[in-house]
Amino acid sequence: LLFSCHPLYILWCGSHKSHPQWSGWGANILNSRWATSGSTISPSNAAASRSTPHADGSVLYFTTLCHALVIAVNRETGEYLASTQINPHELATLTMSPTVYKGKLFVGASSQEEGAAGFTAGYACCSFVGNMVAVEYDKEAREFETAWNVSMITAGSTLPGWSGVAVWGSQPSIDEARSQVFIATGNVYSVPPEYESCLTDADVNLTNANSTCLPNNILQEAVIALDVETGAIKWSRVVSPLDSWTTACGYGASPLNVAVCPGIPGPDADFGMAPTFVSASRWTPSGQDTVIVGQKNGVIHSFSAQNGTLFWSSATSPDGVEGGLIWGIAVDDKRIYFTAVNSNFDTWQVQPTNQTIDNSAFGAVSLLNGSILWETPSPFDSISLVHPSVVNDILFTGRTGQNRTGNYDLTQGGLIAIDKRSGSIIRDYNLDVNLHGGIAVQNDYVMFGTGYNGFTGVGGFHVYTL
Repeated sequence: LLFSCHPLYILWCGSHKSHPQWSGWGANILNSRWATSGSTISPSNAAASRSTPHADGSVLYFTTLCHALVIAVNRETGEYLASTQINPHELATLTMSPTVYKGKLFVGASSQEEGAAGFTAGYACCSFVGNMVAVEYDKEAREFETAWNVSMITAGSTLPGWSGVAVWGSQPSIDEARSQVFIATGNVYSVPPEYESCLTDADVNLTNANSTCLPNNILQEAVIALDVETGAIKWSRVVSPLDSWTTACGYGASPLNVAVCPGIPGPDADFGMAPTFVSASRWTPSGQDTVIVGQKNGVIHSFSAQNGTLFWSSATSPDGVEGGLIWGIAVDDKRIYFTAVNSNFDTWQVQPTNQTIDNSAFGAVSLLNGSILWETPSPFDSISLVHPSVVNDILFTGRTGQNRTGNYDLTQGGLIAIDKRSGSIIRDYNLDVNLHGGIAVQNDYVMFGTGYNGFTGVGGFHVYTL
């Protein structure tokens, strides 16, 4: 977040037992600010926030990974003002960046339970249910009030055993004309015993989004428009069949555990980003307001903002637990830009050249019809988890690294500038360590952070001039 030329970034998450203390860390473009002599970052005070803070007047809001807190501080001094918990589950977390609009802060809750199922021995999976919340901060009372709280497994679900459906990706977008806020959801973690037969039938589980295996009140892998004032669901579109998955289904060092992951696991094709709202123009489908979102299975979808009608879906790349498409996209007046992660390193052909690769690629599709305009492999046989930013004629993105075991701290990433029309790489700047996050451009400055594992000491904040 850039405010009055001062980038603000968060390095820790607060304790739910007592309010957090401002760490004193921050920077402006030319020199450090607020760096008091006693401010050190250590594992004991750096449990991490991975979302972008949001400034609204004199108040700065940010979220935490532990305890699923929204915290308000004074933007100028860092003085703690208030905090509120978005989801009470013991493993709830906030990975989505909040959006503030007309006095309300919108944010969804995710969970570490999907990971605990595979990596924590004996963990009884699962009980977390995702939710979307709007809160309002009262400056005089210095406290939050909940405007509305909507569960992604709605009240119509009478059977216990459903869990998951996190709301965890990027940042909610707003349709001002219709007073709507858009989100997209994740997969389920567990299903009731009555539905376990669905997990043994590949035809039902993996191909039929409208089957009885996924009740209407389980808003799994759905694009949803909610009323800004009330939270009422104006429309929702579930795009996938039943997708029950946790790390117990096999991920990294965690082997398949059939006791926790029965039957045929789903593909983990959840939405790792919030939808992007695009105003009507001659370049949008039928000249209508449009909602665009990418899925971890590599598919980009275009919906009517008014009623959720699907305009088109475009398969861009292979799927993967880390994408596919994840973290976010960029949109201008004619094109949608994406990073195809290909986290499984599948062999595939980029379009329209049919060049065969087995790593990540950057690409663009038509806003009008979803046709692939170009795809460019990430240089040096690298993987990229960097979502793009488009400014004028340039697409800024990056490469995360080359280490295929996922240990990107052992390798270096790069900042990449691409011609947005042709997909040609204009410049590729080597960096000191890996690059995961997005890239902010303000005036003549390009800014981003490097590194990912906050306790290792690697990484930093980079500023380039155009």
